[in-house]
Amino acid sequence: MTRISKSMSSKITKLIQAECCNYISGECLLCSTKCAQIARVKPGNLRSDQAFFICPWFLDAVLPLNKELQQLLLSKKDKRKCANCGRVFIGGSNRAKYCSSCAAIIQKMLKREYAQRKRYNL
Repeated sequence: MTRISKSMSSKITKLIQAECCNYISGECLLCSTKCAQIARVKPGNLRSDQAFFICPWFLDAVLPLNKELQQLLLSKKDKRKCANCGRVFIGGSNRAKYCSSCAAIIQKMLKREYAQRKRYNL
């Protein structure tokens, strides 16, 4: 399991607070205690990389609402950092250098540069 960064921890906490139907003002209705999933993902928590998914409701119902976060947490593939924007993404191949949103922009820019070089070298 990957180590949880501060930004990922805050994304998970915000997702639980906004979308979990069992979460009401810090309490979990299923457990009648503080939300154990939020406590598990806090930065500095030594257990955060051992058994990450403590709440089955979070895994089955809440996490699928954020596909990008779900992919980052559950994927066994190598995670990479986009060379353009710095966002973490999962590459489809070992040559992936950019996230999907930046890849289209970079490809368009490279095609434009190639066409200009080709046009002016004639």
